[in-house]
Amino acid sequence: MREAQLSARPSPVPDDESRPFFEAANRSELFIRHCPACGAFAWPTPRLNTCQICLTPGLEWEQVSGRGIVHSITRVHSVAQDEDPDWAPFSVGVIELVEGVRTSIVGVLPSDGLHVNVGDPVVVVFHATRDGQRVPWFEATDPHVASQKEIP
Repeated sequence: MREAQLSARPSPVPDDESRPFFEAANRSELFIRHCPACGAFAWPTPRLNTCQICLTPGLEWEQVSGRGIVHSITRVHSVAQDEDPDWAPFSVGVIELVEGVRTSIVGVLPSDGLHVNVGDPVVVVFHATRDGQRVPWFEATDPHVASQKEIP
């Protein structure tokens, strides 16, 4: 059911601002905007190419580790009436990456029957949507195994 559920997910429509993010996702890489002046990450991707911390123009895309912890989480049991019902239920949450930035709401998948809770370690995985666009999800890992992999 998991692969069917993932492939039922609606596809985002990249625009000029988000295209580098989705191109990286198609390569199974997680990229986030980064300020070369102060080092701050900008997420979600700002519409202005200016750092929200130091106001320096010229944000750059930078690959991040894809490792983090669950900051908040909730379970979604149904989708809009005009959407494919196979992609529910699923969890969404805010992930704090080891780089110090919190991602906006993203999909969080339990792996091998694990429950996903606040504070659990996660790693990014990429899955294709129903139109073939790969998107990042975060997958829970066993905290005991995770600590061996140096995941916070």
